Amino acid sequence: MKKHLIVTGSSSGIGSALKELYLSEGWKVTGIDKVVSKDEPRKGLAEIELDLTNNQDIVKLERMISSEDIPRADALVLNAGISCAGPFIDSNIEEQLEVIDLNLTSTMALSSLALRSSLLKSGGTIAFVSSMSRFLSYPGASVYAATKDGVTSWANSVRNSFKESGITVLTIFPGPTRTPHAERYSPKNSKSHNRMEPETLASMIKISIEKKRSFLIPGIGNKLVSVIGVWLPPLGEQLMKKLVFQPLKKQQQAETAISYTES
Repeated sequence: MKKHLIVTGSSSGIGSALKELYLSEGWKVTGIDKVVSKDEPRKGLAEIELDLTNNQDIVKLERMISSEDIPRADALVLNAGISCAGPFIDSNIEEQLEVIDLNLTSTMALSSLALRSSLLKSGGTIAFVSSMSRFLSYPGASVYAATKDGVTSWANSVRNSFKESGITVLTIFPGPTRTPHAERYSPKNSKSHNRMEPETLASMIKISIEKKRSFLIPGIGNKLVSVIGVWLPPLGEQLMKKLVFQPLKKQQQAETAISYTES
C-alpha cells in the first residue's frame, strides 16, 4: 500500500514543493488549501478546497476523516499560513485576526482532530511549520511572529500526547524562502536570490520526517541566526529592524504618499 502525506497550504510555496516531491517518490498525497487547482486530476493526488479559518469547513474535514474519504496518513504537515506586514500600529485588525485564525487556531484545531480521529498511523509524523521568528523579534510582522511562537509552544506541549500514539512531532523553522508568500510580505527589492528554494527545504523536511527528528532549522545560515537570536537578542533585534522593519516602513510611507497624490 502506498504511503500517504497530507499537507495544508499545498497550492504554492513550501506546501506545493512537498506535494510534488512526495508524488515523485510514489506517495499518495492529499493537499488542502483555500483555492486548489482545477486542472485534470493527477494520479496519486487528491486536492481538497477548504478554508481552514471557517469552522464549517473544519467540521466538513472532520466528516471526511470519519467517513474515511481521507485515508489514514503516514505524515501530516501543517504548513498553511499567511502574514500581515508593516508597522503594527498601522495594521488592519481584521487582517491580524485572520493571521491568528489560520496560522495558530487552525493548526491547533487540525492537530487535535488528527489525534482524536487517529488520522495518523502509528509510526507516523505530524510536522508543524513554525518560523525563524521564533528566535528573533519580527517588528515588521509582529502578529505573524506571535502565531509562529504559539505554534512552537503548542507543538512542544502536545509532543507527549502524540508520542503515546506512536507519532513523532517535528517542528520546522524555515528562514527566508523563495515563495509567493515571501515575495508578498517582504520589503520590495529584497535579495530574493539569497532565499532558500522551497524544493531544497522540502527535501530537508522529508529527510527529517524519515529520520524521526523533532526539530529542523534548515541551513547553516539559519542555524547561526538562531544562535544569535537566543544568545544575543539585542543584536538579533537590531538586524531585524534594519533588514525588515525599516524597509517595510519606508515602503508603506511611499505607497501612502502615492495614494494620497493620486486621490
